[in-house]
Amino acid sequence: QLYYVVEGAPIDDAVAKMFATKKKLAFVKFENTKVTPAAVDALKRRHPEAIVILKNQALLGVMGQNNASGVMVAHVQPNTSAAAAGIAEGDIITAIDGHAIPDFDRLTAHIAQHQPGDKIEVEILRGEKKMKLSVTLGSWEKQG
Repeated sequence: QLYYVVEGAPIDDAVAKMFATKKKLAFVKFENTKVTPAAVDALKRRHPEAIVILKNQALLGVMGQNNASGVMVAHVQPNTSAAAAGIAEGDIITAIDGHAIPDFDRLTAHIAQHQPGDKIEVEILRGEKKMKLSVTLGSWEKQG
């Protein structure tokens, strides 16, 4: 099996590490877990082509595409914290709270470490201009 969705608070980095031992991995989604960005980094080192998504309670509200400089925002969901903060389609998210964001998987990993209402600093490139935006994260529960 190449595709997995796992959910629940008992799921942590030890469980995520088991997926790194797979010979092939195409997709894994950790939902409402205690998996950390470090575990996602380890999975991506072993399976660089795999999609690894973390989804907990906090919501930024963007869809993105990997870009050489970070994550290019392909869509901003209306009425989300990203929209309220002024993040726009075409922006490239380069860092969150000072942590470089090399791809969409790492973006989800960093957002998943927060709770709705947490404030984060999002660094973006808009054209040639570097910007830092303060974003108060929303909630998947309220969005759904």
